[in-house]
Amino acid sequence: MSQIIKNQHYIPRSYLKNFGYLVSEYTRPSGKVDKKYSIHNIEKGGDIKVNSTKKVCKMEYLYDLPFADEQHRQFIEKAYDKEVDRHFAEVTEFISDESNKILSDEMREKLLKCTLSLYFRTPKHVAISDKEKMIVGRLPSAKKQHMTNLFKTKRLEAHLENFKKLYEQKKSNGICVNRAVGDWDFISGDNPVIIRSPSGQFVDVFSPDNIIHVPFSPKFCITIMPDTETKEVPTFTRYDYPNHHIMTINYDIEEHHEQYIFGSEQALNDYVNASPAYKAPASENDPRVLAIKNTVLGMQHFTKVLEQYGPFSKESRAVFLYYWHSIPAFKEDPNNIKLKKQLGY
Repeated sequence: MSQIIKNQHYIPRSYLKNFGYLVSEYTRPSGKVDKKYSIHNIEKGGDIKVNSTKKVCKMEYLYDLPFADEQHRQFIEKAYDKEVDRHFAEVTEFISDESNKILSDEMREKLLKCTLSLYFRTPKHVAISDKEKMIVGRLPSAKKQHMTNLFKTKRLEAHLENFKKLYEQKKSNGICVNRAVGDWDFISGDNPVIIRSPSGQFVDVFSPDNIIHVPFSPKFCITIMPDTETKEVPTFTRYDYPNHHIMTINYDIEEHHEQYIFGSEQALNDYVNASPAYKAPASENDPRVLAIKNTVLGMQHFTKVLEQYGPFSKESRAVFLYYWHSIPAFKEDPNNIKLKKQLGY
């Protein structure tokens, strides 16, 4: 009989270790290597502390199917391990290697399943809700457990159906790997999938206009582009994130977390110290706002000229160099620095 898993991680340890550090390593007589990882985290707004990755983002028997027999009760937990969790290390290695410019169909599937699974497998989608608990509480004692099991079964089935639906919707979308090149690193949390509509707000998880961000390690974040972009030739690109982009992702992680945010000790300290200035209301004339706005407008103008005349035309070169010399933030953007070198401007 297979081992019964009591503590089931809704954020897998194979993901947590990306933001943690190796504590010890032991080789068994059989040759199997056991590695123990710890992770710096902030729990419910407290101080930074250290826990084993075994002890965070877990619930007892979270994915157990109440009405299944003993052999199949932990089918979901074991399916996650086999089909998703064991691929996090491979995906991390792939996105971390800057020489990887082509995304195979096999790696695309692994990458999307790893990132998108982190949304639906969390307790708010799997564990019974407060409303359901209230309904159960009103029932006679003899019926409470059966109704609890019914609610849990429906939620477990629904989260798998929704996971499959979102994967099918996004499997041909463009994917971008964002590298942190500023002064800070990415942090993450127990609700690490950031979903935004063009307005910047969350509307519906299945909206075709959504852009999805998932911090995958301290240095890399995965972005899944909207459905509205062409799917005939799915794109795979790399894009550098300076400080304001990193802070935007980290702020959303804090806003959406339930219990834990985690990362390196340095990254968490940097965020705690730097975020108040970014959280403060800013006017349209704030230099930071103007710098971002002008850089975006400049790039939009350059892109239109480039599409009309081509990247090596005198028109494209003139527009790019105009913004390069007139907008400091445009010149300091790491992606524009890279683009200028590639185009030979």
